[in-house]
Amino acid sequence: MKVLITGAAGRLGFAVTEIMVADGLAVTATDAAPRAGLPVPLIVADLRQPATARELVRGHDAVVHLANHPGFRRCGEEQGFTDNLALNVNIAEACVVEKVPTLIWASSVQVVGSGPEAQGAT
Repeated sequence: MKVLITGAAGRLGFAVTEIMVADGLAVTATDAAPRAGLPVPLIVADLRQPATARELVRGHDAVVHLANHPGFRRCGEEQGFTDNLALNVNIAEACVVEKVPTLIWASSVQVVGSGPEAQGAT
């Protein structure tokens, strides 16, 4: 099975990549930022671009989509939401167009939130 993991340089993506490789899956790893130490080469790509998302998704049996801003301290809330929306729409649409039967999607920002209370502010 060929699996694309987006956000592979993040904490969750790194762990998922290691587990899937150890389980013998053919993994393609991608992220917007480089990171050393992954068990497979990392493709640095901007999934906010629809054509890039389609190119990376093409030929895979499944996509594990973990590429989102985990919080908005670095980029700001408006930019974070805009980027995350583009990432999510582009990957979902690419999976439909390229007929990828399985899409698993998760992001810590959807779990922990992005407001001041979630960022530890008072």
